[in-house]
Amino acid sequence: RGSRRGVILSRHPQSQVLVALVDRRQGKGLLPDSELWSLDPGHVFRSGKPNQSCRQICSEAALRCVEQQLEFGNSCEILRQHFKCENGCGHQVG
Repeated sequence: RGSRRGVILSRHPQSQVLVALVDRRQGKGLLPDSELWSLDPGHVFRSGKPNQSCRQICSEAALRCVEQQLEFGNSCEILRQHFKCENGCGHQVG
């Protein structure tokens, strides 16, 4: 909850050295390009049944689960393509 634009600042408990944790999906300008993660434009998001894993859903469709891409599906735009979202879509925690 203490992040801003994908960065969490903290201090090492013993040395008190400042530590920056950077989300690889939002680290442009902070991380080298080789360390960044981006949405694969050809990636296909699928919805499954409760308790179904990514691997199960993808294997049924002869696809391969790319777990690195899952977090990109956690957006209103993608979720609305698969779910009704009767109460709208907004920032939810928990």
